[in-house]
Amino acid sequence: MCKGTTVTVFFGTSNSSNSPTLNIGSTGAYAIYYKNELTSQDNKYYWDANTTVSFTFNGSYWYVNDGGSLAVKEFAKTAVDWINTNGVGLL
Repeated sequence: MCKGTTVTVFFGTSNSSNSPTLNIGSTGAYAIYYKNELTSQDNKYYWDANTTVSFTFNGSYWYVNDGGSLAVKEFAKTAVDWINTNGVGLL
């Protein structure tokens, strides 16, 4: 696997592992980093089923580029909660 390779992966199933790895084209299972840290019990990164996530390889591990569905889902939930609690209507 070449340093700088970027892939977008569609996951048909959700992730429930605290330390997932990614093996593209049988080149080896490399760790996944999220927020500049190895995914772990303290730095969890889960994705839902039927989610697309973008990764870039740095020569040693895969780095999550976009935060995937959970970041978007949490942002959307926060925005809707804020709107609902502040009496702001949607256009």
